Amino acid sequence: LVAPGTCLKLYLAEKSHSEASNHCQQEGGRLYTIKTPERKDLLKTFISLGTTSVWLDAVKAVQGGDWVWGDGDIVPLNSSLWYPNQPNSTGARCLETWKKDYLLDDYYCGAGLKYVCEMSVP
Repeated sequence: LVAPGTCLKLYLAEKSHSEASNHCQQEGGRLYTIKTPERKDLLKTFISLGTTSVWLDAVKAVQGGDWVWGDGDIVPLNSSLWYPNQPNSTGARCLETWKKDYLLDDYYCGAGLKYVCEMSVP
């Protein structure tokens, strides 16, 4: 899918969060982020055809415990983009979203999930 300035590519082979992130970087992009309701809706339109859950480009920082997007922005804990009662696990340090509502959910980084890479296009 090509959105203004962005190309999204869905990968159906399941990988851990770090494997998926590395693959996106090798492709010249990064894992997708959901920072706004509009970006959530774009992802919803895109993956409604193919999968149930995908990795997002965010992790829980080792120091401080903040959730951080790959570009360094903090993921606000009071954001309406989180599932209710999320994040809820001390051991889950990566973010995913799934087809039910496309909201943010903490998940175990070593689990195998599908993923969406986002690449900038001129």
